[in-house]
Amino acid sequence: LKGDVVIAYGDILYKRYILHELMASDAPITVVVDGSRAFLEEGKKADRVKVSAPLPEGFDESEYSLLGMSREIPDAETQGEWIGLARLRGEGTERFLNVFDEILASDGGDQLSLSAVFDRLAQQPGDSDGNSIRVIYVQRDWVDINSLADVARGGAV
Repeated sequence: LKGDVVIAYGDILYKRYILHELMASDAPITVVVDGSRAFLEEGKKADRVKVSAPLPEGFDESEYSLLGMSREIPDAETQGEWIGLARLRGEGTERFLNVFDEILASDGGDQLSLSAVFDRLAQQPGDSDGNSIRVIYVQRDWVDINSLADVARGGAV
């Protein structure tokens, strides 16, 4: 991986505006988070996230930072789930690769998911400009395809 990179899980469908928002971010590392917390109602496993503030009500252009990402974050402490879409730019790509390599080299690192990389990055102080991982909030305008029912539901997105 070099330069600007988009990471997108291959089993997700999302509205076009989400990709536009992601590509417009000038942060070194940006992740897309569904702040609806729908995964709690559905009882599904998710890459839960802690964010610097919960999903805002109404229009808000504040910037939000990722504080943690893990399936183990308690319900009361999670602001949503990572949808499997991220962008890395410049120094952010280098930071990502360094942490990715560290995790792979550790005991059991090959059994961890990308959320472990983003979680560890969130624990670091940031890039040379003090930028941490930026969060773009969305609400339910995406589908994780795990079954035929999800494919049918994808038509509504």
